[in-house]
Amino acid sequence: MEHTLLLTQDFPPDRGGMARLYGELFIRLQDVEVSAVASTVPEDGHDRRLHRMPFARGQAHHLPNILRWMRWASGHVARHHTGLVHAGNVRSAGYVAAWLRRQSGVPYLVYVHGKDVMKEQRKSSASAAVRMGTREILGHAGAIIANSSATADLARELLCAVGRPRSANHVHVVHPGTDPARFRPTASGADVWRRSMADGGPLLLSVTRLVARKGIDTAITALPAILARYPDARYVVVGTGPDQARLEALATATRVAAHVRFVGDVADDALPACYAAADVFVLPVRTIPWDDEIEGFGIVYLEAAAAGVPSVATREGGVADAVADGVTGLLVPPADPRAVAEAVLRLLDDAALRARLAHDGRRAVEQHFHWERAAYEVSAIGQRLRENARRG
Repeated sequence: MEHTLLLTQDFPPDRGGMARLYGELFIRLQDVEVSAVASTVPEDGHDRRLHRMPFARGQAHHLPNILRWMRWASGHVARHHTGLVHAGNVRSAGYVAAWLRRQSGVPYLVYVHGKDVMKEQRKSSASAAVRMGTREILGHAGAIIANSSATADLARELLCAVGRPRSANHVHVVHPGTDPARFRPTASGADVWRRSMADGGPLLLSVTRLVARKGIDTAITALPAILARYPDARYVVVGTGPDQARLEALATATRVAAHVRFVGDVADDALPACYAAADVFVLPVRTIPWDDEIEGFGIVYLEAAAAGVPSVATREGGVADAVADGVTGLLVPPADPRAVAEAVLRLLDDAALRARLAHDGRRAVEQHFHWERAAYEVSAIGQRLRENARRG
């Protein structure tokens, strides 16, 4: 059987949307072997299809490690019947995939997520060497898989900018998914979680890494207006990150600290109960162009939808692909606390609207936003690349 090799700097047990995507595809695409960099988290067990490189994610861009990865991949492709390579990152995994194509003729595809494309745009516009690397990696990819229509548009713009306009036809949108059997409105432990967090009032929830672009500061600033109507409301923030101290200070300065709980990271098996306990999921992300920060999609919105919880989100990046305005949630302008407060209050005031969005969000996950569909679409794209390669 012809095998597929996935090269990635992001893979479980590391967290984040990219690691989640590749981990879920790995489960469902049994012909895929994975070469990932060293995990930052201790692993339980070892899968024979998973090969760890002896350097960390932050060291993957160092030239000696790129060469080491190339040597390992070359030997692996030579020993196995490898018909396709997936590059989970433009750099540095993309270097290895492009080199394998030149050396062995193995076709490859590249995944893009948003921030990576913005970074390529900025750096390639300022450096001929970077522009040449972008042109090589993306221009020779048999397919480029984008997580949203917004990310796909950015990728097409980048390809035109680096002189590969014909490769824009190779960009495909494959939405990530979630697991509707795991995230559901009746998740075990939801009642216990709610009693421990909400104290009888409405429960607002964010699950995210605490960085500026996630917009937790906007949600905190919106809280006084929400508390004026629902004084017993609670806002629970799940996740950690470098912005936490600033956000805690903002909650104190805004005099809402008693209503905000930063609970840190939650174990994966407890996340379904966390979502199912909430009334509204709030994540008003923003784009920060000068720091290459953009929300390419947002798997957390799908997890909330699967749990029957409508989202308040923003019209930024690829979020509109994950949250259908007026169908699975409400979209508001970025960095607008007043708009966030109005949307949250609209949902809390209108139980029928909240129930309809919850029902339609759950249905959207069951019908489209699940991992089986994502794996099928990726597999179909890969099969076409294999067939094209066999035809010469």
